Amino acid sequence: MASNTPWSGAIPDLTDGALSHFPLKIPAAIVIAGFVAFLLHYLAVPRLDPREPPLVKPRIPLIGHIISLIQHQAEYHTILRQALCRTPHPIATLPMLNGKMYAVWDPTLVAAGLRNKHLSTLPQAKAVTPALCGITAETDAIIQGPMGEKVINDVFAALAPAFVGEHLQRLNSVALSYLGRYFNGLADETEQTVPNVWMWIRGLMTEPTAKAVFGNDDPFSREPGLEQAL
Repeated sequence: MASNTPWSGAIPDLTDGALSHFPLKIPAAIVIAGFVAFLLHYLAVPRLDPREPPLVKPRIPLIGHIISLIQHQAEYHTILRQALCRTPHPIATLPMLNGKMYAVWDPTLVAAGLRNKHLSTLPQAKAVTPALCGITAETDAIIQGPMGEKVINDVFAALAPAFVGEHLQRLNSVALSYLGRYFNGLADETEQTVPNVWMWIRGLMTEPTAKAVFGNDDPFSREPGLEQAL
């Protein structure tokens, strides 16, 4: 709205404290921006113990490794290894949000980690049990509840003897017999084309293993397309 009062051309005197009421928006914004930058830097760079593996920073702070895991899934383990080939590390630390995860490539370190009693696979076991075993919602509620750890440990304790000694030998015999029949059948073929070696090996190992564990009525025989979900 235009003013009816003509401008006299005089510059107002601001030395009498008039500036004291002027909001200091710019300095406040600088302080806030600096605090946010410090906070992001603090969160993006986790504090490592000197005994921990070297840090591998993601391209996108905080969530870079999470995005890559969602995008590449298990293949991300290989991608990381290839990215670190110039400075090979047998193990590395991957920062994720306010936590971290270790990626291990050296078989000796993998075996040592599996023997470490301080490392637990219980959270993963709880997560995959519903899909892997096809349990009901009521059973899943028990597993996810306070009794879940005892239930899973009891199941593991019952399964362990089945994979050692005579039981393991019988499993291997069934699987190897199936593989033997398959390879003997190749002698009758002059040539076989394998378009995808990984898919061929996956199918070659899945069916004998399923036969050995579940018998002739294994889920892969009942549903041939189930293998594609692996």
